[in-house]
Amino acid sequence: MFMGWVYYKSMNIGERLLRSHPVPLSPVFDDSVVWLGNSDGSYTVSSAYRWLGVTVKNWHSNPDSASWVWKVKIPAKIQFFAWLVMLSALPTNELRCNRGLAASAACSRCSCTSESVSHVLRDCPHAHEVWFRIGVHAYPNFWTDPCHIWFKSMLRSQMSYLFAAGVWWIWRWRNNHLFDEKKWCIRTVLRCILTDADSFRSCGSTRNEVFDQGAIPRLDRDALLIAHNKNFQQHLEWDNISIL
Repeated sequence: MFMGWVYYKSMNIGERLLRSHPVPLSPVFDDSVVWLGNSDGSYTVSSAYRWLGVTVKNWHSNPDSASWVWKVKIPAKIQFFAWLVMLSALPTNELRCNRGLAASAACSRCSCTSESVSHVLRDCPHAHEVWFRIGVHAYPNFWTDPCHIWFKSMLRSQMSYLFAAGVWWIWRWRNNHLFDEKKWCIRTVLRCILTDADSFRSCGSTRNEVFDQGAIPRLDRDALLIAHNKNFQQHLEWDNISIL
């Protein structure tokens, strides 16, 4: 048993589901294999290629498709992370609880009853403070857009590198809180975000090449000052962000 989940009992769940839904048999016709990709029901290589081409084209043209994440100029591990976010497959407590892998869907760091993707990456007080400190929160509709629209628009914005590093380290910070004995402070998280964002920008293929949209902010860590703020004990203030 792991976290209330009896593993061995789930191994034959597919077989049990099939048995619980018997397939009605026709007394008139014998069972036969039919290929829906061809009008006469027969399978051919050409019909398979034709079906596959249409399927892939429709998948890429689907506005909800996550294929666009592979075009963003960020490391492959964060592309994969973004792909999980867009497919609502990030293993948050909400997802794990829905799949019977966790006893509770609640956020482990605040009082929220459901740790969704948008909560852990944006709305949780811990994530909220990170976005305020690095200044990304000022983008229009940052706090109000639905999760997938918010995530996609920010990764295609002029702050894409900073945002990508932000969501990556916010997620890792959450996992550090759950699984590691030595907890990170927010200073550590902010330092990692700035370092990675600057690295992503430096490793970009060409100048101004994130979806070919506008200039990319150049991060100047020396210009990042720590000051007191009435909302937070410390607030990061950007005084000198230059545009390439």
